[in-house]
Formats: sequence, C-alpha cells, structure tokens
Amino acid sequence: MSSDGRHRGELDQYAATASELVEHGRYGEALEYLLLVLQERPDDPGALWELAMAYSNLGHNTEALAVLEQLNSRIPSNAELRTAMGCVQLRLGRYQDAKINLLRAYAFDRENAVILRNLGHAYQGLGDAASAEQAFLAAHEMDSDDNRTVHALARFYMSKPDLRMAEHWVKLLLSRERDGEAARDGERWLLRIQSGWA
Repeated sequence: MSSDGRHRGELDQYAATASELVEHGRYGEALEYLLLVLQERPDDPGALWELAMAYSNLGHNTEALAVLEQLNSRIPSNAELRTAMGCVQLRLGRYQDAKINLLRAYAFDRENAVILRNLGHAYQGLGDAASAEQAFLAAHEMDSDDNRTVHALARFYMSKPDLRMAEHWVKLLLSRERDGEAARDGERWLLRIQSGWA
C-alpha cells in the first residue's frame, strides 16, 4: 500500500473512532480525532457535524455555532442543521436568530415537535408569550410523550403566571419524572403553587 493509501486509512480510522466516541457521549476525547481528520479534510460534512455536536455537548456554544454556520454555507435548506443552529443560538441568548433558523427548519419539516418546542423557547425569549404558548401546545399535541415539552409548558405557565395551568403541567411532569433536574423543578414549582408563593 502506498503512503497516501496508508494515510487515508489512518484518517478513516480516526473518523470511525471519533464517531464511536461521539455515539457514546465521550465528546472531549472525540474532539482530538475530529480535529486530526479536519486538518486533512476541512470540508468533511460528517466530521464537521460531529465536531459541532461535540462542542455543543461540551458547552462550547460559540465554537459549535461557527462550525454549524460553516456547514450551512455548504448544505443550505437542511431542517436538521437549521434546528441545531437554532438550539445553539437559544443557548447563546440569540432569540431572534434562533427564531429565524427554527422557522426555516419548520418550513422543511412540519411534523417535527422538537422544532416547535424550541421555537416556543425562542418566542418566549423574545417576550412573545402568545406565540410561545401556541408553539409549546402544538409541540405537545404532536408528541405528547416528550417530557421536555411538558417541562417547557410547566415553566411557561409558572412564568405567566397562570397557576391553574401551571399546576396541571407540573403534576403531569411529576407523574412522569421521578429523578433529575426536571423532577426537582417540578417539586419546587408545586411547592410554590401549593404555598401560594407562585
């Protein structure tokens, strides 16, 4: 095998190792391999996508967004990519940009409750309570099993405040979530409602 062939084989192995590490949530380790691949193949869409995922899951949202924007310049009009961009922009507090990307994603995939839920977060961040409520409720109607949407609805009505609706969604959340951050939020919110502090 030629040295070029061996080099390509090494890069393919690095890419495969990175994919396996990303799949198992070992994002920090995956970064090293992804950066090696991208040194030689800077336009590799699979490696760029996994790099953005790794950065995002490590909380490096600015870096994740830069990679997603690089990908978007090569693969426009992709619902999954636009959704990812919108989600990272939400974490960065860029609600108007997130709304634009999520609306574009929704135009391509109108059966996606995740897009609608995140669109609700964007509207809420922009202070558009009516549109946020509509998006959250539509997301729940589309996928009633998604506890992240139930959590979003409970949080939304707690902030409104609409205690009757808040109590409904908080109790539904607690009936589904026993442990973790969502359950702790639900317990705290229920205590506030029942004590009259909400």
